[in-house]
Amino acid sequence: MLLKKQELKYQDPLQLYRARKGAFGQELEDLLGKLDKQTSDMTLHRRQAALEGLPIFLRENSKELFQTCKETNSEDKQTKGVQMGVLAVLEDDDAPNAQPTVINIAVVLEESIVLADLPDLPTAVAYLFGLMYALNMECPK
Repeated sequence: MLLKKQELKYQDPLQLYRARKGAFGQELEDLLGKLDKQTSDMTLHRRQAALEGLPIFLRENSKELFQTCKETNSEDKQTKGVQMGVLAVLEDDDAPNAQPTVINIAVVLEESIVLADLPDLPTAVAYLFGLMYALNMECPK
């Protein structure tokens, strides 16, 4: 008896997040809501939302991989305790309801910024994984 080979169908991560968003709490709903408000460069925003949602979907702490800080923080304070991750530097803005403006995206390895001024989050994640592979680093537990 021959078994039919089942085709693997590509599943869009955002569709998966939307289908199961109730199980993951407010953080995933906020991420999807922020994506729905975007009107320009949807491809970039979809990629970014897919990456930001992955730790939430896997029930990990997304703050360990994706860090944020204000531009007025010193570099030592920004990277303290970060073994590896992506750091988004936000503009100091006093407007309470405005979306924060990202002025710099950087890759951090062993408490040091190794790459800065990256164009977007997907590029930063790609560089992070490339550096981990090239430097033969292990992911932290």
